[in-house]
Amino acid sequence: MDAATAFLGAAFGLAVTGAVLAARRPAPPADEDTDTPPGRVVPWRRLALTAILAAAVFTATRWPVAAAAAALLAWFAPTIFGGAREFTAAIARIDAAAAWVESLRDNLVAATGLEATIVASARRVPPGLRPEIQAMAQHLRAGASLKSALLDFAAAANEAIVDDAVIAQLEARTSAGNLAQVLTRLAEEAREEAGRILRIRAARARIHTAARLITTVIVIMTTLLIAFGSSYLEPYNSAAGQVMLAVVFAIAALGLWSLFRLAHEPQPPSFLRPAEIEEAQS
Repeated sequence: MDAATAFLGAAFGLAVTGAVLAARRPAPPADEDTDTPPGRVVPWRRLALTAILAAAVFTATRWPVAAAAAALLAWFAPTIFGGAREFTAAIARIDAAAAWVESLRDNLVAATGLEATIVASARRVPPGLRPEIQAMAQHLRAGASLKSALLDFAAAANEAIVDDAVIAQLEARTSAGNLAQVLTRLAEEAREEAGRILRIRAARARIHTAARLITTVIVIMTTLLIAFGSSYLEPYNSAAGQVMLAVVFAIAALGLWSLFRLAHEPQPPSFLRPAEIEEAQS
């Protein structure tokens, strides 16, 4: 079993390496065409790691079911083992949205009108939404209308709390009420909404962490059994054993899929982006 152990050790190492590499999302090179639709980009590295891991597992076990399970594990590794960076970025964006609304309220004292308030708020921007807010202020300085600048900002930010803030500002733009009162109320509601979203996402992140831990334990236990429990796993060498192994893997995959579904937070379509509503209804 020395050869099998070596193959399985290499396979497990490739799985971990592939998960780490796939979870990282490096910035595209400067000469890369960023206008290429994401759906047309072929993930060659991901495909290669999937094929290598499946071949290594099949060479060590001669089990097609195990090879297929290893391929699925490698392919979904970014979803299973990744997500921490995206979660941190999402939390930063939510907090930045609430801080930006508060800065609108504070900057209103020294600025006149909503356009000037937004431009003044871009001088000290929260990191989570810095590019989007500065781009909106630049559009306003260039003479763009407030409505178009706010709608472009909402589309770029893609956060529910930003959508609420934009809707409130569009209403305040045409209302005769006190803009300071509107922004004060909006800042309070934004901070409360940010706190609620943060609590929900933190709870879902704990479920995702539990799912990752369970997946890791299953992979390690399966690797150890195949490497050192050849007599125990001998019945799986037959066709009937492969069928039973497929059932076992299917049950485990279904349980993990259920956990990841619980951890997933669907993003509701925005009323500011009708295309998203049409896509969600189709």
